[in-house]
Amino acid sequence: STDRNISVRFLEQMNTGNPKLGVQINGAKTLVNYNISLIGSNGKLEKVQMVKDQDKDDSFFPWCGMLFNTRTGNVRLDYTRFAGKLAGDALTVDRSGAEGAKLRYRIKTFIKPRCLPILFDSEINSKETIVTNFIQAMLLCAIKFSIYIQGGLNDGLSQNIPFLLDCIHDLIDFTYNSIKNSSKDSSEANSRLLSCLTRKDAIWVSQYAFHAVFRRKGAEGRVLADLFWQKCQEKESMFRRWGKSSKIAISQFDMKQFSLD
Repeated sequence: STDRNISVRFLEQMNTGNPKLGVQINGAKTLVNYNISLIGSNGKLEKVQMVKDQDKDDSFFPWCGMLFNTRTGNVRLDYTRFAGKLAGDALTVDRSGAEGAKLRYRIKTFIKPRCLPILFDSEINSKETIVTNFIQAMLLCAIKFSIYIQGGLNDGLSQNIPFLLDCIHDLIDFTYNSIKNSSKDSSEANSRLLSCLTRKDAIWVSQYAFHAVFRRKGAEGRVLADLFWQKCQEKESMFRRWGKSSKIAISQFDMKQFSLD
């Protein structure tokens, strides 16, 4: 709520709970973005835990895998839950044949649940946040993609370049279309989704994201990374328009926290 009084009243009621229904919030899992104390289980006033960096502009409230900016209301995905080797944990690698077709299918099933309207709606988010959300979704896809190639494609990356390029462009188109049509409310609501990114823009920033990931995959990965870098440089106007935004989104993503092995 944007009304602190409503928020406080809700928090106090939930803290009191309803004994008949057995409903009461867990104080250890309660988080707020303002100073408040509640009666704890010991009968004494206890300060409720606050979000980190509340005094900064980039203070985020985590909820259901998303991060809500407590100053602006902008929404981002929380990618820290994929840190380390967790990005590959939920990825099933098929080795029973038709690995390429299965890669194309599985990477789409991975990105689809992350094409949430709340992340790309211009009524909720700034242009910068929307672009960041799209680029970071592509970064995570690229990480998943690289892990799958390493474990599931015969001959790895070098012998499958044409297929992989086609698969990645198919993924970009699928993601863009899924976001643009993700709202079930109305055509007007859909028109607000990714309104700051054309399809050509989406392709460029996605290629930039895949370049950033595959350049970390050693000599073999750099072959694909160089191809994407070449495509990015061919569009000078795109580079001027989206180069800075892409760098910022990648730095916020902090790829060092992810394992590509």
